[in-house]
Amino acid sequence: RWPHHRLLPYDAAAPPRARTEELGDTALLPGLVDTHVHVNDPGRSEWEGFATATRAAAAGGVTTLIDMPLNSL
Repeated sequence: RWPHHRLLPYDAAAPPRARTEELGDTALLPGLVDTHVHVNDPGRSEWEGFATATRAAAAGGVTTLIDMPLNSL
């Protein structure tokens, strides 16, 4: 059975036996959406193509890319 994860309001009390984590000043984000990405594939993929764009996005916490074609075929 998977544990249930929940975000609570800042001043809310955690349920009994809940596992909590104090993140301090760290922002907790479910995943970022980048709505202005120039993937350039097909086209200028030697500059940046699908493989490099998605790998870089995932490394930075981006879960969704919306392509805005630029100089592509």
